[in-house]
Amino acid sequence: MTHPHSTFQDPFTLQDLRIACGFTQEAVAENMGVGQTSVLKLERRADLHLSTLARFVDALGGRLVVLAEFPDPDGFVAQIAIVPCN
Repeated sequence: MTHPHSTFQDPFTLQDLRIACGFTQEAVAENMGVGQTSVLKLERRADLHLSTLARFVDALGGRLVVLAEFPDPDGFVAQIAIVPCN
């Protein structure tokens, strides 16, 4: 499934995101204040903390927004947006 505002197919990787944003691992590492090897390892991880993902997205010049949708008994969907503070 593709998000209507996305050029990515689900699922996509952090590496896909970084490349689409035009960044090298070295540039992301510099923006995050870590070494390039740390970014390499981060891109290969299967599970991340939201705070780590937020730092990665921030290093790409973006802002992480998490949306949780909960089905309502009446058929409506309640939405909660979580924007981690950096």
